[in-house]
Amino acid sequence: MKIIKRSIIYLVILILPVLLLSKTGLGIIIGEPTGLSFKTWTSDHTAFDAALAYSFVDKEHFYFHLNHLWHSSFQLGETSIPWYWGLGGNLRYRDKADDQMRIAGRVPLGIYHMFNDFPADTFLEVSPGLDIIPEISFNFGAAIGFRYYFFR
Repeated sequence: MKIIKRSIIYLVILILPVLLLSKTGLGIIIGEPTGLSFKTWTSDHTAFDAALAYSFVDKEHFYFHLNHLWHSSFQLGETSIPWYWGLGGNLRYRDKADDQMRIAGRVPLGIYHMFNDFPADTFLEVSPGLDIIPEISFNFGAAIGFRYYFFR
């Protein structure tokens, strides 16, 4: 029951800015983890993103991450490919495990596409990380996602 209450609180924390901030999107992230994705742009080249999700690997658990992202693009022939990298952290809670809570740093790296005539984006991301609590170990995530922007 505690997990459900915490999940509702995190969900409200993710959705509330959607109603209050401009350039804010809400959508889904599929992969490791799978769940809700939130992103709010703080400038033309920076943003915060978060996810409230569920992991189906490594002792199934609830998952929350928050990142600060920097965006750029690179040229591939005549095509400009937008990409981003970031720094952040995640919190994982495992209900039936000896190490119920894990805290880690993460470095997301991805490519994305903002639609011109529709207020949405898609993204593909990999995110190597380093568990800090309860012990030092490496982790890795990868996901695709879609977000709809309520104000653009």
